[in-house]
Amino acid sequence: MWELACWLNDRSAKSTARTPSLFGSPNNDPTDRRPPLPPDNEREVLRREFAVLGFLCDRHPMELYAHRIEKLRTVKACNLPRFLGQHVRMAGWLITGKVVSTKNGDPMEFLTFEDQTGIVETTFFPQAYRRFCHMIDRNRPYLLRGKVEEDWGAVTLTVDRVDRITR
Repeated sequence: MWELACWLNDRSAKSTARTPSLFGSPNNDPTDRRPPLPPDNEREVLRREFAVLGFLCDRHPMELYAHRIEKLRTVKACNLPRFLGQHVRMAGWLITGKVVSTKNGDPMEFLTFEDQTGIVETTFFPQAYRRFCHMIDRNRPYLLRGKVEEDWGAVTLTVDRVDRITR
């Protein structure tokens, strides 16, 4: 914003000063009048990038919550096959989902989550679906608790509890 204000001011004054290079560093310009600002906090820059774009350009959005996830003692997606038949906690970012009906007509849902290491297919049977479907949306991570199962060679997580992970 400072650079834009200076440019508009120079333009309105019909300044004959040298035009700054499009690709040059603004700090090399001897006429640079910007006030010195403290360096940005990297996490805050990432949060602003996500707020504006809806995604991060160079890393997974779970990075914004890494400090919280470390404290939760979760299993990474790539390690789930090691825990077949066990109940685990996993932190994941919602990618997509599909609501289906059981043979009795009850709604249930298949949701796909991911972390920095891989993708996990999850199953929300009717009871879990009724308890948690209202709170699940995109653009945030979740702490998923459930049983790791294998069916037809695919490892899945049958979810029995969901919590939002907050900053």
